[in-house]
Amino acid sequence: MKTCLKSSNVRTYIKRIALLSLVAMIAGVVCSPLPAESRIYRWQDEKGYWHFTEGPGPQQLDRQPPGQDASAPTGAAHPNKMTAANPSSQPDANALLWRIDAPDERPSFILGTIHSTDPRVTRLRPDVLKRLDGSDRFVMEMVLDTEAFMQLGSSMVLAPDTDLKTVLGTSLYERVVSAMADRQMPEPFVQRLKPWAVMALLSMPKSTGGQILDMVLYQRASSQGKPTSGLESAAEQLDVFEGLSRQDQIELLKMTLEQLPAQQALLEQLIVAYAADDLKRMVAIAQRSYVQSRNGSAQRFMTRLNEARNLRMVERIIPFLHQGNCFIAVGALHLAGPGGILFLLNQRGYSIEPVRSGPQP
Repeated sequence: MKTCLKSSNVRTYIKRIALLSLVAMIAGVVCSPLPAESRIYRWQDEKGYWHFTEGPGPQQLDRQPPGQDASAPTGAAHPNKMTAANPSSQPDANALLWRIDAPDERPSFILGTIHSTDPRVTRLRPDVLKRLDGSDRFVMEMVLDTEAFMQLGSSMVLAPDTDLKTVLGTSLYERVVSAMADRQMPEPFVQRLKPWAVMALLSMPKSTGGQILDMVLYQRASSQGKPTSGLESAAEQLDVFEGLSRQDQIELLKMTLEQLPAQQALLEQLIVAYAADDLKRMVAIAQRSYVQSRNGSAQRFMTRLNEARNLRMVERIIPFLHQGNCFIAVGALHLAGPGGILFLLNQRGYSIEPVRSGPQP
């Protein structure tokens, strides 16, 4: 017998849903490198900026703008040899906190975060506290204000004339209901969700009642009266999911269900690596998970989730860098690799230097 949801529970579920834009960590929602058989091609525009696109092979070269030099970096260093921007290529450039410098601008700092409530993550290191408390502005992926919460929550819901059982079929729907019940999410709520919303919610760690690291940073900055800015709007983050075809949503949901038994172990590995200030190990863990489950739907989703957003976030970070003395927090796996934020900032003339604070006590 189905029961009605109390209004307090509805608000709780909406808040949980809103946080999934920050919790892209596990299963199909891992901000990991592209699959091994993919290649990233780069070309330089008339202003000297480098751009990156994904392709399955050399035919991607034909899609570059005429007259531009296109090549596959394959992990090579930036031509200016500022290789601290590519943590996957330097054993000593392996950190989660980075200093960003440019001539005539005050330095800013960028921290890679992991969207977890685990105390090993949320206990802020002295070097992080020093840079955060000394900054003039805090910048995060998206500011979760009331309007963003409501927009995110309402976008997860199917149209009134259908339900999730109709979309998925009885067998898959029953698997979803069972998995969501383990997250204390009752069927009357689940049956109204879109497939991608279920996939994202199942990819989240089980709630322990605490705040994720991003919110810990945000609340500390707010308590100090710092202005806070977001790099993306709710609509832009939602488009990563909403732009997926219905079939891709269903395939990603199936993949997430298959990975649930291994999810806790994967999260533990990521948390241990994060507490050790080991970005390279985080990338390796995410890569292994992704390679084991890659398919066409996952590849399309990862391109939407990571590469396109990295380019957008870099363009929006730069005005804050001009202001100087900003503290920026983004998911750690957005930082790494030839299409990552550090490399792209380096391409735009910024010097990137790791700040090694050592593992958590």
